[in-house]
Amino acid sequence: MAFSNPITWLVYIPWIAVVYTTKDALSTKLIGDSSEFFFLLAGSLAILCKKWLSHVMANVPKPYMDEVFHIPQAQAYCVGDFHIWDPKLTTPPGLYAFSTYFCNLGGIRKCDVATLRFFNTLALLFTMAYAGSCRTHIARLLRLDANGQHIAFNIALFPPLFFFSGLFYTDILSTCVVLRMYRLFLERGSGVWLYIAGILALTMRQTNIFWAAVFMGGLEVSRTLKSIKSIPGKNEKDRSCWQGRLSASFHQYARGDIHDVALKDAEIYDLALCAISISVAAFFHPIIVLRRISPYVALLISFAAFVFWNGGVVLGDKTAHVATLHLPQLLYLWPFMVFFSLPLIIPTAVSLFRSAALLIYQSIFRPQPSNKALKSKAAASNRPRITPLRVFLTLTTLAAFSIMAFLIIHFNTLIHPYTLADNRHYMFYIFRYSILRHPLIRYLLAPAYLTAFYLCFQTLSTRSSFPVSAEAAAKKKMVRWQNTTKEVTTSWFLIWLISTALSLITAPLVEPRYFILPWVFWRLQVPSYPAGGSAKPKSDRVPRTGYLPIAQRVLREWGYEKHDPRLWAETLWFLAINAATAYIFLHRGFTWENEPGKVQRFMW
Repeated sequence: MAFSNPITWLVYIPWIAVVYTTKDALSTKLIGDSSEFFFLLAGSLAILCKKWLSHVMANVPKPYMDEVFHIPQAQAYCVGDFHIWDPKLTTPPGLYAFSTYFCNLGGIRKCDVATLRFFNTLALLFTMAYAGSCRTHIARLLRLDANGQHIAFNIALFPPLFFFSGLFYTDILSTCVVLRMYRLFLERGSGVWLYIAGILALTMRQTNIFWAAVFMGGLEVSRTLKSIKSIPGKNEKDRSCWQGRLSASFHQYARGDIHDVALKDAEIYDLALCAISISVAAFFHPIIVLRRISPYVALLISFAAFVFWNGGVVLGDKTAHVATLHLPQLLYLWPFMVFFSLPLIIPTAVSLFRSAALLIYQSIFRPQPSNKALKSKAAASNRPRITPLRVFLTLTTLAAFSIMAFLIIHFNTLIHPYTLADNRHYMFYIFRYSILRHPLIRYLLAPAYLTAFYLCFQTLSTRSSFPVSAEAAAKKKMVRWQNTTKEVTTSWFLIWLISTALSLITAPLVEPRYFILPWVFWRLQVPSYPAGGSAKPKSDRVPRTGYLPIAQRVLREWGYEKHDPRLWAETLWFLAINAATAYIFLHRGFTWENEPGKVQRFMW
């Protein structure tokens, strides 16, 4: 038997994580404090997935698209034949090992199409659970309104994820395993478990190295430096001249006191200062930093060894998947995020539009107050004062980013042959009716890319609230402005941006699936709008026992107290997109002339 060969035992490494993940599903840390909410949402998600899967099986019973490679490979593993490998497969065998374990539960070797597709439904439920756990940890660290379970439910409904819960693809399980590692990072798990979780993430998809090692390793460096006790120097330089300020800042960074302001207060130069301060602080504290990031360094070394042994990043079909510098991927990301996060983006866009309109109105129709009055007003409102220098810097930054975008579009726009060769993907039509319709359209889209980036940035950095009573508003304001350093910071955004860039710019092919992890991490970090009203004391809360009190808690906490109303709009938006794409996939098929009688279907 194939099992007698010790080499074949390697495929069982991911199974250890399957058992550990099953234990996780039953833990209160994963489910959260309000277990009834978790099971309510998980049940709703399971019903939606079951409905979607049943329709897919009824209309597409045979393997479709990339399933013609994935399903036979999983079926070969299912019967213990680990020496078979399809040369067209580009990703490692983690998905097939996990699905083999699932299909062999109870000793029943049932690896048909329906069972393998159902496995992704189970993986999506775990993805939701891990996303909720990660959001809960983030909310505690940043003192945010959690809404973790609803956010996790919406992440599971994210159309590029939910769609593949009815097919056998790698995306859902890959996202699930990366979120499992992120939860370990947030819990400050041991280095050994972090390394194991990172290796498991790499068995799903090679590009996970940027999230498992670069993203979480960078966050670990920032977290480690912030934990260093900074002792002010005895001989601080005079800050009256630029040499003194430069020297004082250098010594400040060398002590471990990095420049990491709240993102909502950050200027463009704060990102540069943040990167410089982290580099200087890490250079002067190498031992503690290396000790903390050793699991991530080990992951990078292991991945480099794999690339050297494999002769490249991908396993198969290497000629069609050559790593290429593709900078426009960073431009395509922002409209993607704005489209899928419209319920979150629209309030930010409206607020920015109102602020800009008010500023223009006041500058034209109202007399300008004195500088002294401006300073006192700005100090009272805790907002930066608008000065000619500030306007000049803003316009200069906008011009620089615009020139950069035009240069990237002009010199680095790549159209992969697969994008134009397959009209079953939505990307075929997006490219065909946008940048390929006329040579000038790609340049006209540059302002849209920059606007979308700015809206995503503001949505991540702005924390707002709806009108409430004076007493509740006073309490919320007091809580909101305490511990401002606990908000989303420039270091997190900078590390996320670098990791996103590295994971995208080497991929010549543009696919929505490549944007899943950047969106998921961004979504987990977006602050919630605190709704009106204040939480009742524990003595006044409705007890959890009984069906009616539980229903009352659901209506109160999910309807009008402590809940971000944008989340309901996001849920409805995702359900609408999923319904539309499901209908098109199932009932709007077409045929190719060279393959008569075979139905082709649209998908992400």
